[in-house]
Amino acid sequence: MVDLSEEEQTYYVPFDIFSSTGTTNKITADDLTTLAFTFLPVEANTKDLDLFISNVKFTKTAIEDQIVNKIEKFENNFMAYPNPSKGSVNVMIFSKVDTKATISLFDVTGKEIYVAPVQLINGKNEIDFNVKVKPGVLFLKVNSKKVNYGVSKIMFR
Repeated sequence: MVDLSEEEQTYYVPFDIFSSTGTTNKITADDLTTLAFTFLPVEANTKDLDLFISNVKFTKTAIEDQIVNKIEKFENNFMAYPNPSKGSVNVMIFSKVDTKATISLFDVTGKEIYVAPVQLINGKNEIDFNVKVKPGVLFLKVNSKKVNYGVSKIMFR
């Protein structure tokens, strides 16, 4: 996960962040054949953005004076967007395990407003749902018997 801006920036991605869809074994540089970049307009509130990725280089170590931000792994965590929402919510969950989980919405008193079971796989999961709720702040919780993915606030209009 990185924060983007209009200025050109350099990021360092440690090799151990890369993973394979074909194996759970540790990969080597010889195994790397494709890089996939996913753009999520979470904060921009629009999907009409231009994103240019250029000058991708591989080095054995980071060039410290050129690094803007070190990219960290985003796993056993989730993000929900758009926020604020009009009722349609997209949830992206990065899970380290295959598991049955539950997505729940709670109001500020702890009352459960919405609940849905989901099957998560190891890796990236995308879940979309639509709810009719009163305007205000609700809490989105994702958890399973194996993993607590956390809670996020979502404002509904």
